[in-house]
Amino acid sequence: MPLNCHLLIGPPGSGKSTFAAKLMQLGNYKIISSDGIRKQLYGDENTQGNWGEIEAEIIAQMVNAVAGKQPIIYDATNAKRGWRMDMLRKVAIAVTTQGKGLRKPEWVGWHLRTPLAKCKEWNRNRSRKVPETVIEMGYQSLRDFPPMMAEGFIAVYPVYLQRADFSEQNVAATIENLSGAKLNDYNRQPMTLHPYSRLVDFDRLMHLIAILIRYYKLESFPKADNTTSQHILFAGQSIEEISAMMTRLHGKIYADKQALTADLDFLHRHGMIGEKDQNLPSLKITAGGTDLSKKHNFIPHFYSHLPHFRRLLKIIKFILEHHNLPLDQPRANNLIIQLQEHHIIQPSQVEAVRKDIKKILQPYQILSGLT
Repeated sequence: MPLNCHLLIGPPGSGKSTFAAKLMQLGNYKIISSDGIRKQLYGDENTQGNWGEIEAEIIAQMVNAVAGKQPIIYDATNAKRGWRMDMLRKVAIAVTTQGKGLRKPEWVGWHLRTPLAKCKEWNRNRSRKVPETVIEMGYQSLRDFPPMMAEGFIAVYPVYLQRADFSEQNVAATIENLSGAKLNDYNRQPMTLHPYSRLVDFDRLMHLIAILIRYYKLESFPKADNTTSQHILFAGQSIEEISAMMTRLHGKIYADKQALTADLDFLHRHGMIGEKDQNLPSLKITAGGTDLSKKHNFIPHFYSHLPHFRRLLKIIKFILEHHNLPLDQPRANNLIIQLQEHHIIQPSQVEAVRKDIKKILQPYQILSGLT
Protein backbone atom coordinates (compact mmCIF):
# COMPACT_ATOMS: atom_id res chain seq x y z
CA MET A 1 0.00 0.00 0.00
CA PRO A 2 1.61 3.31 -1.04
CA LEU A 3 2.12 6.05 1.52
CA ASN A 4 0.19 9.04 0.20
CA CYS A 5 1.65 12.36 1.35
CA HIS A 6 0.41 15.86 0.70
CA LEU A 7 2.29 18.94 -0.51
CA LEU A 8 0.51 22.27 -0.11
CA ILE A 9 1.02 24.96 -2.72
CA GLY A 10 -0.01 28.58 -2.52
CA PRO A 11 1.24 32.12 -1.91
CA PRO A 12 1.46 33.49 1.63
CA GLY A 13 -1.98 34.20 3.03
CA SER A 14 -3.74 31.66 0.80
CA GLY A 15 -4.82 29.49 3.74
CA LYS A 16 -2.32 26.63 3.58
CA SER A 17 -2.02 26.22 7.34
CA THR A 18 -5.82 26.33 7.68
CA PHE A 19 -6.12 23.62 5.05
CA ALA A 20 -3.36 21.60 6.73
CA ALA A 21 -5.34 21.69 9.98
CA LYS A 22 -8.39 20.37 8.13
CA LEU A 23 -6.33 17.59 6.55
CA MET A 24 -5.02 16.65 10.00
CA GLN A 25 -8.55 15.72 11.03
CA LEU A 26 -8.70 13.12 8.26
CA GLY A 27 -5.78 10.93 9.26
CA ASN A 28 -2.68 10.35 11.36
CA TYR A 29 -0.61 12.93 9.52
CA LYS A 30 2.64 14.61 10.48
CA ILE A 31 2.72 18.28 9.54
CA ILE A 32 6.15 19.48 8.48
CA SER A 33 6.26 23.20 7.79
CA SER A 34 9.13 25.44 6.78
CA ASP A 35 8.03 27.98 9.39
CA GLY A 36 7.95 25.30 12.07
CA ILE A 37 11.46 24.20 11.16
CA ARG A 38 12.67 27.81 11.36
CA LYS A 39 11.23 28.12 14.84
CA GLN A 40 12.82 24.81 15.84
CA LEU A 41 16.26 25.77 14.50
CA TYR A 42 16.38 29.49 15.27
CA GLY A 43 13.72 30.05 17.92
CA ASP A 44 11.63 32.30 15.67
CA GLU A 45 9.69 31.41 12.54
CA ASN A 46 10.34 34.93 11.21
CA THR A 47 14.08 34.21 11.00
CA GLN A 48 14.91 33.31 7.41
CA GLY A 49 18.02 31.40 8.48
CA ASN A 50 20.13 29.19 6.23
CA TRP A 51 17.98 27.38 3.68
CA GLY A 52 20.47 24.52 3.41
CA GLU A 53 20.04 23.79 7.12
CA ILE A 54 16.27 24.21 6.96
CA GLU A 55 15.94 21.94 3.93
CA ALA A 56 18.14 19.25 5.50
CA GLU A 57 15.93 19.19 8.60
CA ILE A 58 12.75 19.10 6.51
CA ILE A 59 14.05 16.10 4.56
CA ALA A 60 15.29 14.35 7.72
CA GLN A 61 11.87 14.68 9.34
CA MET A 62 10.20 13.42 6.16
CA VAL A 63 12.44 10.34 6.04
CA ASN A 64 11.67 9.60 9.71
CA ALA A 65 7.95 9.93 9.05
CA VAL A 66 8.13 7.60 6.03
CA ALA A 67 10.14 5.10 8.09
CA GLY A 68 7.33 5.14 10.63
CA LYS A 69 4.74 4.79 7.87
CA GLN A 70 3.23 8.11 8.88
CA PRO A 71 1.85 10.20 5.99
CA ILE A 72 3.15 13.75 5.67
CA ILE A 73 1.60 17.15 5.11
CA TYR A 74 4.29 19.53 3.85
CA ASP A 75 3.18 23.09 4.55
CA ALA A 76 5.25 25.68 2.65
CA THR A 77 4.59 28.15 -0.16
CA ASN A 78 6.14 25.88 -2.82
CA ALA A 79 5.35 28.70 -5.22
CA LYS A 80 8.08 27.94 -7.76
CA ARG A 81 8.03 24.81 -9.86
CA GLY A 82 11.78 24.37 -9.45
CA TRP A 83 11.36 24.33 -5.66
CA ARG A 84 8.60 21.73 -5.84
CA MET A 85 10.43 19.36 -8.18
CA ASP A 86 13.70 19.75 -6.28
CA MET A 87 12.08 18.91 -2.94
CA LEU A 88 10.25 15.85 -4.30
CA ARG A 89 13.44 14.62 -5.96
CA LYS A 90 15.57 15.09 -2.84
CA VAL A 91 13.04 13.38 -0.59
CA ALA A 92 12.84 10.40 -2.96
CA ILE A 93 16.65 10.11 -3.00
CA ALA A 94 16.89 10.46 0.78
CA VAL A 95 14.24 7.81 1.41
CA THR A 96 15.97 5.42 -1.00
CA THR A 97 19.49 5.96 0.31
CA GLN A 98 18.87 6.50 4.02
CA GLY A 99 15.93 4.21 4.62
CA LYS A 100 16.73 0.59 3.86
CA GLY A 101 13.82 -1.09 2.15
CA LEU A 102 11.59 1.97 2.42
CA ARG A 103 9.13 2.67 -0.35
CA LYS A 104 9.16 6.20 -1.74
CA PRO A 105 6.08 8.20 -0.76
CA GLU A 106 3.56 9.21 -3.39
CA TRP A 107 2.72 12.90 -3.36
CA VAL A 108 -0.58 14.66 -3.88
CA GLY A 109 -0.39 18.37 -4.71
CA TRP A 110 -3.03 20.68 -3.25
CA HIS A 111 -3.07 24.06 -5.00
CA LEU A 112 -4.69 26.76 -2.88
CA ARG A 113 -6.53 28.83 -5.50
CA THR A 114 -7.32 31.74 -3.19
CA PRO A 115 -7.75 35.06 -5.08
CA LEU A 116 -4.92 37.55 -4.65
CA ALA A 117 -7.14 40.12 -2.92
CA LYS A 118 -8.29 37.49 -0.42
CA CYS A 119 -4.67 36.43 0.24
CA LYS A 120 -3.82 40.04 1.07
CA GLU A 121 -6.89 40.38 3.28
CA TRP A 122 -6.11 37.21 5.22
CA ASN A 123 -2.48 38.29 5.50
CA ARG A 124 -3.51 41.59 7.11
CA ASN A 125 -5.56 39.71 9.69
CA ARG A 126 -2.87 37.31 10.90
CA SER A 127 -0.18 37.86 13.48
CA ARG A 128 2.80 37.16 11.21
CA LYS A 129 2.36 39.44 8.23
CA VAL A 130 4.24 39.02 4.96
CA PRO A 131 5.03 41.96 2.64
CA GLU A 132 2.39 42.17 -0.06
CA THR A 133 5.08 42.15 -2.75
CA VAL A 134 6.03 38.63 -1.60
CA ILE A 135 2.40 37.54 -1.90
CA GLU A 136 2.17 39.05 -5.38
CA MET A 137 5.35 37.31 -6.55
CA GLY A 138 4.16 33.94 -5.28
CA TYR A 139 0.75 34.41 -6.85
CA GLN A 140 2.25 35.36 -10.23
CA SER A 141 4.69 32.46 -10.15
CA LEU A 142 1.81 30.04 -9.68
CA ARG A 143 -0.15 31.69 -12.49
CA ASP A 144 2.82 31.27 -14.81
CA PHE A 145 3.79 27.77 -13.69
CA PRO A 146 0.87 26.05 -11.96
CA PRO A 147 1.57 22.65 -10.41
CA MET A 148 1.10 19.65 -12.67
CA MET A 149 1.45 15.91 -12.33
CA ALA A 150 4.61 15.87 -14.45
CA GLU A 151 6.43 17.54 -11.55
CA GLY A 152 6.21 14.24 -9.67
CA PHE A 153 2.68 14.14 -8.25
CA ILE A 154 0.22 11.27 -8.53
CA ALA A 155 -2.52 13.92 -8.59
CA VAL A 156 -2.95 17.69 -8.26
CA TYR A 157 -6.17 19.18 -6.92
CA PRO A 158 -7.35 22.80 -6.61
CA VAL A 159 -8.50 24.03 -3.21
CA TYR A 160 -11.00 26.89 -2.91
CA LEU A 161 -11.15 27.59 0.81
CA GLN A 162 -13.05 30.83 0.30
CA ARG A 163 -15.98 29.17 -1.45
CA ALA A 164 -19.15 28.29 0.39
CA ASP A 165 -19.18 24.81 -1.13
CA PHE A 166 -15.77 23.85 0.29
CA SER A 167 -16.06 20.95 2.73
CA GLU A 168 -13.78 18.54 4.54
CA GLN A 169 -16.08 15.74 3.38
CA ASN A 170 -15.24 16.43 -0.26
CA VAL A 171 -11.52 16.47 0.54
CA ALA A 172 -11.87 13.19 2.43
CA ALA A 173 -13.69 11.63 -0.52
CA THR A 174 -10.96 12.81 -2.88
CA ILE A 175 -8.26 11.23 -0.71
CA GLU A 176 -10.28 8.04 -0.33
CA ASN A 177 -10.51 7.68 -4.10
CA LEU A 178 -6.82 8.24 -4.75
CA SER A 179 -5.35 5.60 -6.99
CA GLY A 180 -2.93 5.19 -9.83
CA ALA A 181 -5.73 5.60 -12.36
CA LYS A 182 -4.70 9.08 -13.46
CA LEU A 183 -1.06 8.11 -13.75
CA ASN A 184 -1.96 5.02 -15.75
CA ASP A 185 -4.17 7.08 -18.06
CA TYR A 186 -1.22 9.37 -18.78
CA ASN A 187 1.05 6.45 -19.56
CA ARG A 188 -1.50 4.90 -21.91
CA GLN A 189 -1.60 7.96 -24.15
CA PRO A 190 0.14 7.30 -27.50
CA MET A 191 3.16 9.54 -27.58
CA THR A 192 6.42 9.95 -29.50
CA LEU A 193 9.02 10.98 -26.95
CA HIS A 194 12.12 13.11 -27.50
CA PRO A 195 15.18 14.21 -25.48
CA TYR A 196 13.12 16.86 -23.61
CA SER A 197 10.09 14.77 -22.73
CA ARG A 198 10.86 14.98 -19.01
CA LEU A 199 9.45 18.19 -17.55
CA VAL A 200 12.68 19.12 -15.76
CA ASP A 201 14.61 18.93 -19.05
CA PHE A 202 11.97 20.85 -21.00
CA ASP A 203 11.77 23.56 -18.34
CA ARG A 204 15.54 23.91 -18.25
CA LEU A 205 15.74 24.33 -22.03
CA MET A 206 12.99 26.97 -22.09
CA HIS A 207 14.55 28.88 -19.18
CA LEU A 208 17.94 28.72 -20.91
CA ILE A 209 16.53 30.19 -24.12
CA ALA A 210 14.89 32.98 -22.12
CA ILE A 211 18.12 33.72 -20.24
CA LEU A 212 20.12 33.88 -23.45
CA ILE A 213 17.55 36.23 -25.01
CA ARG A 214 17.22 38.48 -21.97
CA TYR A 215 20.76 38.71 -20.69
CA TYR A 216 23.01 37.83 -23.60
CA LYS A 217 21.11 39.33 -26.55
CA LEU A 218 20.57 36.02 -28.29
CA GLU A 219 18.91 37.70 -31.27
CA SER A 220 22.27 39.23 -32.25
CA PHE A 221 24.28 36.12 -31.51
CA PRO A 222 27.44 36.01 -33.65
CA LYS A 223 28.35 33.30 -36.09
CA ALA A 224 29.83 30.33 -34.25
CA ASP A 225 33.32 29.12 -35.08
CA ASN A 226 32.63 25.53 -34.06
CA THR A 227 30.07 23.40 -32.27
CA THR A 228 31.54 23.32 -28.78
CA SER A 229 29.51 24.97 -26.07
CA GLN A 230 32.37 27.22 -24.97
CA HIS A 231 32.28 28.90 -28.39
CA ILE A 232 28.51 29.14 -28.33
CA LEU A 233 28.49 31.46 -25.34
CA PHE A 234 28.63 35.20 -25.72
CA ALA A 235 31.46 37.52 -24.83
CA GLY A 236 33.37 34.92 -22.88
CA GLN A 237 30.42 33.94 -20.70
CA SER A 238 31.14 30.58 -19.09
CA ILE A 239 28.83 27.69 -18.36
CA GLU A 240 29.50 28.39 -14.66
CA GLU A 241 28.01 31.87 -15.02
CA ILE A 242 24.93 30.59 -16.80
CA SER A 243 24.52 27.85 -14.19
CA ALA A 244 24.75 30.41 -11.39
CA MET A 245 22.17 32.61 -13.09
CA MET A 246 19.84 29.65 -13.57
CA THR A 247 20.13 28.80 -9.87
CA ARG A 248 19.38 32.37 -8.84
CA LEU A 249 16.42 32.87 -11.18
CA HIS A 250 14.75 29.47 -11.31
CA GLY A 251 16.31 26.98 -8.91
CA LYS A 252 19.24 24.63 -8.59
CA ILE A 253 17.40 21.74 -10.22
CA TYR A 254 17.85 23.48 -13.59
CA ALA A 255 21.50 24.44 -13.07
CA ASP A 256 23.35 21.19 -13.85
CA LYS A 257 26.37 22.28 -15.92
CA GLN A 258 26.61 19.10 -17.95
CA ALA A 259 22.93 19.29 -18.86
CA LEU A 260 23.19 22.99 -19.74
CA THR A 261 26.18 22.27 -21.96
CA ALA A 262 24.16 19.60 -23.76
CA ASP A 263 21.28 22.08 -24.12
CA LEU A 264 23.56 24.65 -25.73
CA ASP A 265 24.84 22.05 -28.16
CA PHE A 266 21.24 21.03 -28.93
CA LEU A 267 20.30 24.65 -29.69
CA HIS A 268 23.36 25.07 -31.88
CA ARG A 269 22.79 21.85 -33.83
CA HIS A 270 19.24 22.95 -34.61
CA GLY A 271 20.21 26.43 -35.77
CA MET A 272 18.74 28.35 -32.85
CA ILE A 273 22.04 29.86 -31.75
CA GLY A 274 25.12 30.42 -33.86
CA GLU A 275 24.81 31.05 -37.57
CA LYS A 276 21.30 31.99 -38.64
CA ASP A 277 19.59 30.36 -41.63
CA GLN A 278 17.06 32.79 -43.07
CA ASN A 279 15.41 29.97 -45.03
CA LEU A 280 14.24 28.51 -41.73
CA PRO A 281 14.50 24.81 -42.57
CA SER A 282 12.43 22.25 -40.74
CA LEU A 283 13.86 21.29 -37.39
CA LYS A 284 15.22 17.77 -37.64
CA ILE A 285 14.49 16.77 -34.06
CA THR A 286 14.50 13.01 -33.75
CA ALA A 287 12.59 10.82 -31.36
CA GLY A 288 14.42 9.81 -28.24
CA GLY A 289 13.98 9.05 -24.58
CA THR A 290 11.89 6.00 -25.38
CA ASP A 291 13.22 4.32 -22.24
CA LEU A 292 11.24 6.89 -20.22
CA SER A 293 7.96 5.34 -21.30
CA LYS A 294 9.00 2.08 -19.62
CA LYS A 295 9.40 3.76 -16.24
CA HIS A 296 6.28 3.50 -14.10
CA ASN A 297 6.93 6.90 -12.53
CA PHE A 298 7.41 8.84 -15.78
CA ILE A 299 4.62 11.39 -16.17
CA PRO A 300 4.60 13.31 -19.47
CA HIS A 301 3.79 16.97 -19.93
CA PHE A 302 1.97 18.42 -22.94
CA TYR A 303 5.18 19.02 -24.89
CA SER A 304 6.50 15.52 -24.24
CA HIS A 305 4.95 14.56 -27.57
CA LEU A 306 7.45 15.20 -30.38
CA PRO A 307 5.07 16.97 -32.82
CA HIS A 308 4.08 19.50 -30.13
CA PHE A 309 7.70 20.08 -29.14
CA ARG A 310 8.82 20.45 -32.76
CA ARG A 311 6.07 23.01 -33.48
CA LEU A 312 7.06 25.04 -30.43
CA LEU A 313 10.74 25.14 -31.36
CA LYS A 314 9.92 26.19 -34.92
CA ILE A 315 7.98 29.13 -33.49
CA ILE A 316 10.81 30.09 -31.14
CA LYS A 317 13.34 29.82 -33.95
CA PHE A 318 11.18 32.07 -36.11
CA ILE A 319 10.97 34.66 -33.33
CA LEU A 320 14.75 34.65 -32.90
CA GLU A 321 15.42 35.04 -36.61
CA HIS A 322 12.69 37.61 -37.28
CA HIS A 323 12.81 39.66 -34.10
CA ASN A 324 12.58 42.92 -36.07
CA LEU A 325 9.26 42.04 -37.69
CA PRO A 326 6.47 44.47 -36.71
CA LEU A 327 4.42 42.96 -33.94
CA ASP A 328 1.97 45.72 -33.02
CA GLN A 329 -0.98 45.05 -30.75
CA PRO A 330 -2.57 42.61 -30.51
CA ARG A 331 0.83 40.93 -30.65
CA ALA A 332 -0.40 37.35 -30.41
CA ASN A 333 -2.57 37.74 -33.51
CA ASN A 334 0.22 39.45 -35.44
CA LEU A 335 2.69 36.72 -34.55
CA ILE A 336 0.26 34.07 -35.75
CA ILE A 337 -0.25 35.96 -39.03
CA GLN A 338 3.52 36.20 -39.55
CA LEU A 339 3.95 32.50 -38.80
CA GLN A 340 1.35 31.62 -41.42
CA GLU A 341 2.78 34.00 -44.01
CA HIS A 342 6.22 32.43 -43.57
CA HIS A 343 4.71 28.92 -43.79
CA ILE A 344 5.83 28.00 -40.28
CA ILE A 345 2.37 26.84 -39.24
CA GLN A 346 -0.78 25.69 -40.99
CA PRO A 347 -4.23 27.28 -40.45
CA SER A 348 -5.25 24.13 -38.59
CA GLN A 349 -2.54 24.85 -35.99
CA VAL A 350 -3.64 28.36 -35.03
CA GLU A 351 -5.46 27.38 -31.83
CA ALA A 352 -2.55 25.19 -30.76
CA VAL A 353 -0.19 28.12 -31.31
CA ARG A 354 -2.38 30.35 -29.16
CA LYS A 355 -1.88 27.81 -26.38
CA ASP A 356 1.87 27.79 -27.06
CA ILE A 357 1.88 31.55 -26.57
CA LYS A 358 -0.15 31.39 -23.36
CA LYS A 359 1.53 28.35 -21.81
CA ILE A 360 5.15 28.84 -22.94
CA LEU A 361 6.12 32.07 -24.71
CA GLN A 362 4.54 34.32 -22.11
CA PRO A 363 5.36 32.63 -18.78
CA TYR A 364 8.92 31.69 -19.75
CA GLN A 365 9.39 35.27 -21.04
CA ILE A 366 10.63 34.04 -24.40
CA LEU A 367 8.42 36.67 -25.98
CA SER A 368 8.12 39.09 -23.11
CA GLY A 369 5.04 41.25 -23.00
CA LEU A 370 3.07 39.32 -25.61
CA THR A 371 -0.65 39.83 -25.15
